[in-house]
Amino acid sequence: MGGKFNWQKFSNVDINDDFFDSLKSDYPEFIDWFVKKQREDKNALVYNDDRGIGAFLYLKRENVGDDKSEIVIDGVKMPNIPRLKIGTLRLAERIRRQRLGEGALGVALWYWRETKYDEIYVTVFEKHIELINLFERFGFLNIGKNERGECVYIKSRKCLDCSDPYKCFPFVSSDFE
Repeated sequence: MGGKFNWQKFSNVDINDDFFDSLKSDYPEFIDWFVKKQREDKNALVYNDDRGIGAFLYLKRENVGDDKSEIVIDGVKMPNIPRLKIGTLRLAERIRRQRLGEGALGVALWYWRETKYDEIYVTVFEKHIELINLFERFGFLNIGKNERGECVYIKSRKCLDCSDPYKCFPFVSSDFE
């Protein structure tokens, strides 16, 4: 049976679902982070079907208000400008290759467009080849590694590749607002 994406409060998502096991393995602080997001009343885009959670997307506005997030790439600090971070994008194996990842990433990119921020970025370990391919298909560029050893992929409004509709998405051209 088909599933569906919904925005849900972290507090309504079961952190004990097997779906989160790989995130807990990759990030020892994941449970603490998740509980913090519950306390902060944050939302995530969650895909559920009859087998449980199939996809999870969390977006974070950085360097706005009290948040002074810092990106360090290969030992060099990036300028502290407002950015949108794809804090979590995970797809269960059973739903991969069904274009649901494209849909979730599309939601993130449309949200980024609405923020008017120049940049959106994500960090990902090299072992997640399919996920990296998805980000690269949509125009994200690898700019190096953070202190944790994750690759940092960034997409900038100032450097859109409009030769390919995927890479330019959600814009039609670099002049289009």
